[in-house]
Amino acid sequence: MKIKLILSSLWLIFTSSMVGWWWFYGMAELAKPYSPSELESRRRMLFWEGSFFLCAIILGGFFLIYFLYQDNEKNKALRSFFSIFSHDLKTSIARLRLQSDVLREDESFSKNKILQRIVKDINKLDLQLENSLWLAQIDNLKFIYERFLFSEILFLIRADFPDVSFELNKDIEVFSDKRSLVCILRNLIQNAIIHGQADTISLKTESSGNKIRIKVVDNGIGCEVLPQFKKSFFSRLNLQKTTGLGLSLSYQILKKIKGDLIAALNGKQIEFIIELSL
Repeated sequence: MKIKLILSSLWLIFTSSMVGWWWFYGMAELAKPYSPSELESRRRMLFWEGSFFLCAIILGGFFLIYFLYQDNEKNKALRSFFSIFSHDLKTSIARLRLQSDVLREDESFSKNKILQRIVKDINKLDLQLENSLWLAQIDNLKFIYERFLFSEILFLIRADFPDVSFELNKDIEVFSDKRSLVCILRNLIQNAIIHGQADTISLKTESSGNKIRIKVVDNGIGCEVLPQFKKSFFSRLNLQKTTGLGLSLSYQILKKIKGDLIAALNGKQIEFIIELSL
């Protein structure tokens, strides 16, 4: 990659300087009073110089296109490998989650702290993998918009956080991409659990004009740092616990689906508001 960048820079400097010199020199030469034979000689010289510069530009453009094609093929192969690898990994994680759920239903294991910790780690790993997948393909995502009740999203999320209780003030119809909304809420809830040790999540829905607002509030201890995910995609919320990728990714996804993520600081509590268009 470094060699390609150096060659492209040298080619750009060479062609731009030579063409610039040729243009100024040619205009100056053609303005001078020459005899017919001298003028023909000057024109012939400018013709061959121009032909050489044109060939250099075409040749350089060809190599740039070739390099772009080569990089595109490498990216396709990498995406294909990553997709297959992540699919196999998600399948393994799904098996682990299923087995842990079966063990939790057993009374002898239901209150086992080690098992509960394993379940939390599996859910965290699953969310981190999903975030990585979203991040890898965020520029090529295709969203499927449909109408559904918000309670359907909540039903899908409950299974990922069995130790968290959810409160919903009222159900509301949403027009959005269901998979995106699940990913966003999973990240917000995971953030509340990690940073605030929350065990209750309150979801307040309201509609105003052509906008739907979903306020996510938790009962945790709060956080003194307000995430500046709008300023930097890889903003740091807490360097010791997370890179803040989930919040930044949620913001980026909402922008893709023409929504917004607002963080309001209420004392030490951070309240997140998801805005969606009807």
